[in-house]
Amino acid sequence: MAFCPEFLKEGTAVEDFMKPDRIVIGTENNRTAELLKELFFLFTMRENRMLSMSIPSAELTKYAANAMLATRISFMNELARFCELVGGDVDQVRQGRVFARTTRWRGRMRVGACRSGAV
Repeated sequence: MAFCPEFLKEGTAVEDFMKPDRIVIGTENNRTAELLKELFFLFTMRENRMLSMSIPSAELTKYAANAMLATRISFMNELARFCELVGGDVDQVRQGRVFARTTRWRGRMRVGACRSGAV
């Protein structure tokens, strides 16, 4: 038995299926994992885009991806409202946020670059 969640975006589902950014293989059986890696290799041509894990972890990976997307959308909507309130340009703020890729994960703790004290 295996669980392989899909990560398709609305509007680009066919392209996302043919060229996935990642493939998650959830199974408790090593032979099943290897067979699925061979099958999916045709779509990725890069094994480093495949993750093999337990079935519960694969299911939770799908939930985490959906939750993160919802969180990002909600955050940007709130940021847009705040920008309107103080006269900022949300597109410029978004570009600056994306440009600075300084946040990273170490173990279980999130570590980010130092921010200014004014909030």
